[in-house]
Amino acid sequence: NPLSAEAKYIEEVTPDMIRNLLKEFGKTHNTGGTFRLYSSIRAFFNWYWDEFEPEIRNPIKKVTCKKPPITPIPGISREEINKMLRSIEKTSKCPERDRVFISMLADTGVRKSSIVNLKFSDVDVENCTILVYEKDQNFHTKPFGRETQRLIRKYLRCLSGNKPDDCFWVNHRGAKFTASGIEQMMERTADVAGIPRYGFHAYRRFYGLELYKSTHDIY
Repeated sequence: NPLSAEAKYIEEVTPDMIRNLLKEFGKTHNTGGTFRLYSSIRAFFNWYWDEFEPEIRNPIKKVTCKKPPITPIPGISREEINKMLRSIEKTSKCPERDRVFISMLADTGVRKSSIVNLKFSDVDVENCTILVYEKDQNFHTKPFGRETQRLIRKYLRCLSGNKPDDCFWVNHRGAKFTASGIEQMMERTADVAGIPRYGFHAYRRFYGLELYKSTHDIY
């Protein structure tokens, strides 16, 4: 820690030491990275002063840092999703599966790990819902639309002998369709569709925006 090279004890740290640290850090990092470092230092010093109540003033109170601009990152658009769906036939050995994957991803906005690890028992075709394991360590039910339901039924007609605990996504040989294979499928399809190679989070942004448009409720 550069601060510990100049001060043996926390109470010896001065505002100038923190400013110099942020200045040096900013030479090799962008505004966002520098502000995150400042936020971490501020949180630690504020905790220390609240916890131990040193008699001297908290040095972080005299230090400020430029905030990064808040620029919303656009997700994939509905037009681009439609281009992906139309291009799958040209790139895939399992077009029925890949159409379901793209459509379900846009319909539910779930994270990569949640959709990649879906099992057959997690998909309720009749009620148009999937059961996903989210980052908060709980299961959640996510609805999907009628078009995705239609695509799922078409996909299931191509399969046979699958068990409830089997992975929902299988390749043309009947084996599990891996996360790496899914990513390659999405990249190939995007290239043929003539759109950028969007990551999974672009679909979460699309889902969130569409949900807000329909409800006008940010929560």
